[in-house]
Amino acid sequence: MKKFFSMIMILVIIAGIFTSCSQSGFSTAPDSPEASPSSSPSSAPSPTLTPDPEELANEAALLAEISKKREAAIKEAEALAAQYFYDEALEVLSNPDIADETVSAKINEITSIKASLVNYEGDIKHIFFHSLIVFPEMIFKDKTTPMGGYNEGFS
Repeated sequence: MKKFFSMIMILVIIAGIFTSCSQSGFSTAPDSPEASPSSSPSSAPSPTLTPDPEELANEAALLAEISKKREAAIKEAEALAAQYFYDEALEVLSNPDIADETVSAKINEITSIKASLVNYEGDIKHIFFHSLIVFPEMIFKDKTTPMGGYNEGFS
């Protein structure tokens, strides 16, 4: 029992020593700023609170360029979607460099339009009318017409 009591006392004394060292400002790490006598609060460099103007200008230029790319991609995707090229429109908008809420909304819009399409498997009728020729005498003689003669387009 005496051994047990002695060990508890030794642990309490060691814990007290460590507690008093940490409270008095001593540190066990030799590289810490508190342990070094030469370090003073005035000699440490303070972090810069104002951003570099050149850095801000570069960032603003980059954001403007990304915004232009985003607007151009949305415009191109809208034109492709208007022509029923939904996959191509989605491919244009899939660029990770232009991703934001506007692009995500446009992707969702095009995806929902594409999903609403119905596959048609019936016959497709094709109706074609020949153009009327105003001057029949020019059919074979006048080669200055855009097709090289009116009859060229129908041979």
